[in-house]
Amino acid sequence: MTIIARDGTLADGLDTGIFVLGPERGMALIEQLPDVEGVIVDTQGKVYLSSGLTSRFRLEGVPAQ
Repeated sequence: MTIIARDGTLADGLDTGIFVLGPERGMALIEQLPDVEGVIVDTQGKVYLSSGLTSRFRLEGVPAQ
């Protein structure tokens, strides 16, 4: 998991909470927060990208959500 935010302390705190929430609920939280983006890879290898990152990544050979 990678969380991108303007403040490193915020990103560090969010990653723990998002990990506990799981990929679907965690990504829903990321999408609600201004200036926060994220990449989550679940235990099956499925990749979740927040909407602000979808145009910046190109995934090959990995099922993206």
